Amino acid sequence: MKAPDFLISAGIEFFTVDDTIFMIQDGNRTIINSIEDIPHLVIKWAEKEIKKNKKYQIGLRLIAGPDLDNQILKLIQCKFGGYDAFSDFDKTGRCQEEITSCPYEYRCAAAKYICKQNSYNLTFSEKKILRLIICDLADKQISYKLNVSEHTVRNHIQNMHAKLGTASKQGLVRFAVEHNL
Repeated sequence: MKAPDFLISAGIEFFTVDDTIFMIQDGNRTIINSIEDIPHLVIKWAEKEIKKNKKYQIGLRLIAGPDLDNQILKLIQCKFGGYDAFSDFDKTGRCQEEITSCPYEYRCAAAKYICKQNSYNLTFSEKKILRLIICDLADKQISYKLNVSEHTVRNHIQNMHAKLGTASKQGLVRFAVEHNL
């Protein structure tokens, strides 16, 4: 798999397929088998995040056990599991988190401690709709794609406005871009 050209020079992208973590760096795809496969700057970021965030500590102990290496691998999987075609870490090591569709969402023991989407209280449906709004789909197109009524789509959009403090679809897109959603 060849990485998109902008990722080749942009940094590091992680994504997960069937519980396997992949990394794209310098245009090359690598399967992450152990902590040794992860760049040092990412390990340092993860160690710092785990150390400073009590919720991460609780959640990671639940799903990865007490071993720090396993916790780091799981944190990367949880925070960066989706392939969004944007680097998760730039060349300087700056982290850009993303909201992903986790296959274990709402069934994972650590979701309320780790998942970024929970910090914005977006539901699974709201996140799907937000992604489609970002793709510039109209309410009717979204309702068709998700097999729900336009009324349901509009209700979800209103709920997102209330949760995120926005007043328009452009505001939702701006919020998503500014917060790396």
